[in-house]
Amino acid sequence: MTQEPTPASTSERARLTRRHFLDLCGGVGIGLVPGVSALTLAACGGGGSPDAAPASAASSAPASSDPPSALTVLENPASASITIQARQVQWMAGKTPAEANAWVYVAEGKTAATGVLGNGLGPYINVRRNSPCAVTWKNAIGASPTEPIKLASPPINVPMDLGTCGRVRTQAPVGLATHLHGARVAAEADGWPLTPISFPGNPYGFAQTKVDTYPNTQRGTLLWYHDHAMDRVGRHVAAGLAGPYCIRDAADDAILALIGGRAHELLCVVQDKMLSADGTRIDYDAGIPHDPGTSNVGSDDAVGRPEFLGRSIFVNGHADAAFWLDRSAWRLRILNASNARTYALALCDPDAIAARSGRVWYTQCLRLIGGDGGLSGKSVPLADTDTLVVTAAQRRDVLVDLSSLPANVTRLRLVNLSLRYLLAVNAATLEAIYTSYEASVYAPAGAQFTAADQTLYDALEGPLAAVARIALSPAAAVTPLPSPAAIDAVLADAAAEDDFVWNGSAMTALPGATLGPNRLVLLMSNTERYEKLRGVNGIAGWGDVQVFEMQAGGTDWMLPFDVDLSTTAQPAAGGPVPADRGYRLARRSFFAEELNADVTLAKAYPALHVPTIRARAGTWERWYVGNLNNSQPISTASGAPDMHPFHIHLVNVIVTRRWRLDDSGAFVEVAASDLALDRIARQDTVAIASNEIVELLVHYPAGYTGDFAYHCHILEHEDMCMMLHYRVDA
Repeated sequence: MTQEPTPASTSERARLTRRHFLDLCGGVGIGLVPGVSALTLAACGGGGSPDAAPASAASSAPASSDPPSALTVLENPASASITIQARQVQWMAGKTPAEANAWVYVAEGKTAATGVLGNGLGPYINVRRNSPCAVTWKNAIGASPTEPIKLASPPINVPMDLGTCGRVRTQAPVGLATHLHGARVAAEADGWPLTPISFPGNPYGFAQTKVDTYPNTQRGTLLWYHDHAMDRVGRHVAAGLAGPYCIRDAADDAILALIGGRAHELLCVVQDKMLSADGTRIDYDAGIPHDPGTSNVGSDDAVGRPEFLGRSIFVNGHADAAFWLDRSAWRLRILNASNARTYALALCDPDAIAARSGRVWYTQCLRLIGGDGGLSGKSVPLADTDTLVVTAAQRRDVLVDLSSLPANVTRLRLVNLSLRYLLAVNAATLEAIYTSYEASVYAPAGAQFTAADQTLYDALEGPLAAVARIALSPAAAVTPLPSPAAIDAVLADAAAEDDFVWNGSAMTALPGATLGPNRLVLLMSNTERYEKLRGVNGIAGWGDVQVFEMQAGGTDWMLPFDVDLSTTAQPAAGGPVPADRGYRLARRSFFAEELNADVTLAKAYPALHVPTIRARAGTWERWYVGNLNNSQPISTASGAPDMHPFHIHLVNVIVTRRWRLDDSGAFVEVAASDLALDRIARQDTVAIASNEIVELLVHYPAGYTGDFAYHCHILEHEDMCMMLHYRVDA
């Protein structure tokens, strides 16, 4: 059983300055910058006793320097130089690697003297709104020693490259492209995958260095940056190419003032990883298991699930994360930086489970206040048996009130309850990807201990349930959470600007907004099955996952969903009529040709497909995005496709409506979900559950034109052709 952290004594509690707080946890947290408040997050690796940590921290580094395992903080930089390097990373405490085991973003002048980094996350960049930041990205990754016209492979045991997704060729690795996810930036600074930074002497004419200017002219929010290389994102992010980036503004300041300042803000970058047996490196191949039901296990032709799912949860680059917290109000900034895993987060008392009595669940301590695009229009309290679902690439801003906890509750655990598919794993069944809340999440039956939840309690001892351990100070509350009215006043004041307005109950377009035509986009899986079903009318030559852009008319796809693609009209209230309407396939590939030449042969990427979605800067559109199975006529009996986290570059969107396929074969409108931030918050990554259609209100900010990608943010799906692009004209 995992050892829980023990709370500090009352006298020790009085000495918990920011430096003491970090030192108490062995220096694993957010590094201090002279003159700058640090975030008080501590993550202790290896499950060792926290009581022994101060001595080890003091002996490893002088008090004035950053702990060797801390996240580097770049505070309000006008410019920064960050190099992409292959380095040694200590994934687990005491497990120092003998050689480079990760690719990482390293800020110039911030490398530990030992050369061994404490975690694989890039520097935490904090900026002020309307203060531009120019980042110089440098590629220090060389050419492959065996194939010098390609980029080297990440040192994480990557599997054999299959070379195609369906009949579409995946492009060879030749460079890296950093995308600032969720940022409003010029197209040339968006991490366009066809203009990467490459290795010295590459034959493609790609530069080795790129300067991207981020204007930061958007609402305060938590963003993140990660690699966006063509067809290589999954393995590159798994290798370590990711980092947090936070824009702060007056609304952010107002929230922090309610809880006692930035010292009560916790960053929580959550990732799942698959470690090697000795704990020193990532085993990417092992996280993409081969189908145990085939006779040729071990062959890459027998991949049973192409998405990477790890077996250990890391927070801020470390396993077995632990927080030492006052009984006060805290702000938790959550980023799901996993390749494919969706988390359903909750708070529980492990002592109540061990005693088999008392209150187990304390998720009612959480209040959701924002998401991808910053603060929401109103706060959303969670009930004691609720879970907070965070899909890959999403961010959630949460206030945590620990002031009213009973004195006998001395510790809590932040746990992941997206466990149903994991519990189904056996010798012949792989863990599946999240599909829907009902099918994927093991929600508790009640707040109190109950034998009905014993299977769930047992599952909480597994490695993919534990997100973080929380030890509570025995001292009285310092800063309780303000009233909901005080919180909502800050949110409402901040919500009524920048692209959308808050009318007191929902986000809407600005008065007098210009609307462009409706769009219909289908997220599809295994469409080779559809080809066989439809025969001569089938869409030939495809398998795996892809995106379809649809136009009105035709018989390529029949849906019981009536949306006018030539006007701005919305489907009627209550949902579309349950009768098939025919749509024609307009586009399905990123490149103009499906069977295109590889970049290493042509010495350039193939020609881009002409965009069929062309928008106007400064306008709004409604996108209808469906995540569908392959049956014709469509039916719930034909299976449940994976949930797809749908990300559109450049823009923020509002989820205004959702429809789900019912057993009659009709799409039925369902109520908006506050916990999913429907209607009440700006998002850039939207969870579209199995057999669901969502209506998105999309805004294209004025002054930004060019080509921008959109894709599923399960990274292996993006790499397998589940990405297209759209164009914004002036």
